[in-house]
Amino acid sequence: VTMRDGVELSADIYLPEGAGPFPTVLMRTPYSNNTDLVISKARRLANFGYACVVQDSRGRWDSDGHYYPFVSDQEDGFDTQEWIAAQPWSTGRIGMSGGSYGGWVQWSSAVEASDHLTCTVPRVMCSDIYRLVHPGGATQLNVLTTWGMRTNGRTGQSIDFHDWTGALRSLPVIELDRVAGRDLQFWRDWTSPPADGDYWAGQRRSDHRSRLNAPPPL
Repeated sequence: VTMRDGVELSADIYLPEGAGPFPTVLMRTPYSNNTDLVISKARRLANFGYACVVQDSRGRWDSDGHYYPFVSDQEDGFDTQEWIAAQPWSTGRIGMSGGSYGGWVQWSSAVEASDHLTCTVPRVMCSDIYRLVHPGGATQLNVLTTWGMRTNGRTGQSIDFHDWTGALRSLPVIELDRVAGRDLQFWRDWTSPPADGDYWAGQRRSDHRSRLNAPPPL
């Protein structure tokens, strides 16, 4: 699926039997669209009569582009929704599903207010990334050590052999990625901008709830 800047994102499509068109469930993930769990869910949705599109997020697995957490999902999600609606197997009605990062991509793209996005079901994910990275104002080191390190490459990264005792006791915090043997630009960005700066404002979907036309179910 080609994005507005020409980057192509990998999307696997599961269709029910029959001519269609079908309502569509979109799932976007940085964790690979080709795992057994994802495939099983997509096949189950197709068996219930939904088309299902499972897409690798930008810069991850089979998708092209540069990976940087949370930043490109607003435009990429919207562009994917518009692409789905133009396909002959789609009714133009799209719902989204997923938890954690799969919940963020829903909050993020929903503020673009596509006419085709009619339902979102975000789970275990906030709509303000600052509160995820700095809950209560304190830097959440766990975001780096158990998530940022594992997802910083195109594929999954092992962190089992890092010296976490040494890394987590090191200062300044902004250098923690290098102490652990990585060079993560997003970590440096997360640990330097002020809470009220433009960087975090650009990743705060809670400021744009009035633009949502597909609110999550209560």
